[in-house]
Amino acid sequence: MVLPDGFATDDIVAICAESETLCCSDNPDVSQVLEALDGYVDNAKSYLCAITVLSCLSVKLVNPVFSRSDAIGTVMRKKIKHITDPVLAELQVLRS
Repeated sequence: MVLPDGFATDDIVAICAESETLCCSDNPDVSQVLEALDGYVDNAKSYLCAITVLSCLSVKLVNPVFSRSDAIGTVMRKKIKHITDPVLAELQVLRS
């Protein structure tokens, strides 16, 4: 369940959208996990979505940026911000 088959690997927006769709659907795997966690974990569905997003991360997300730029430091952080912001948001969900 954590690493779904057929997920996008090179688009963080698509990964986040697919994860949300998977966790909000009538997926029997998700329902089974939520049943098992009932009463133990608040916001279990959001945790599962965050875990799913993070499990789909790969080098394919940053390859397009790294292959076209030789920037370092602050400039590189700005270039990969569109990737790091959603990742940091999912990590924040798990830390809450």
